[in-house]
Amino acid sequence: TRLDVALDGDRYRWISNRGIGRPGSAIILPAGEVATFPAAVEGTLVADVAFNVNTPFAGDVRLAASPVTVTVVKGRAVEMRCADRAIEGFVRRCLEMPDGNRVGELGFGTNFAITTPVAANSHINERFPGIHLGFGQHNQGPTVDYRSERHLDLIARGGLVWVDDQPEPLDLSALASSSLPHPDCTRDEDAFAPAATLDSDCCGLDPEGTPACAIASASGSPQRH
Repeated sequence: TRLDVALDGDRYRWISNRGIGRPGSAIILPAGEVATFPAAVEGTLVADVAFNVNTPFAGDVRLAASPVTVTVVKGRAVEMRCADRAIEGFVRRCLEMPDGNRVGELGFGTNFAITTPVAANSHINERFPGIHLGFGQHNQGPTVDYRSERHLDLIARGGLVWVDDQPEPLDLSALASSSLPHPDCTRDEDAFAPAATLDSDCCGLDPEGTPACAIASASGSPQRH
């Protein structure tokens, strides 16, 4: 994987999921992700962890045995390959949907307690420490002027992130807890109103409708949905 990314924090908001509850709200678990919309992105992504998609998927989403390689030019996927024909066909169909090949999200999984991806179509895999690109629908408001029916996250393991002129990169495979206060410039996705959460497409469902993640109430009790 090698991606060159430009960010515009004045125009595109950062989204944070830390798992911090509030009274009268529910939390999507597990927590551990920050994401934004890249102002520009080009390069190659080798997704070797898993994919997550906002539609039911009956198969195993893990990609270690057959990584998905995507070439991105000017914010769009222009080439894709995968040795697994079923996965390649599914990913290709997602990318061929209207605006499905647009990079709508640059995401970083930050939950270092997740050491193994899961087979189910689940946000758990997005929390895996590493970088992921979301193709199709974006995670912004009206500052991004397109909509797509599909959102497909392709997730890579770990990675080194060089930021501007900082001499040392951030190693996503060796994340440590931070004691710094959370910045005010992010959109907080830690908690949702329960009704909104149950109606939202927070995670993919398996064919039997069993959720691949859990909601925890503000009291900390997990609730399947």
